[in-house]
Amino acid sequence: MEPLQKQVTTLSQKVDALYQVVEQLNCQVADALSECRLTPMQDGDGNFLAAENTERYPSLEL
Repeated sequence: MEPLQKQVTTLSQKVDALYQVVEQLNCQVADALSECRLTPMQDGDGNFLAAENTERYPSLEL
């Protein structure tokens, strides 16, 4: 096998392996986010936070 073809094959295998790792991480993140949505959140005082407070950037109170 030519050296360039061998390098391309090796690179392709590494890209495939990296893709599999990214897919696994994607599944783990999706599972974690699902679990967070199902688990009631509490503030520092032990009070449950409202579920409807889902803004990405809540407005600042002045």
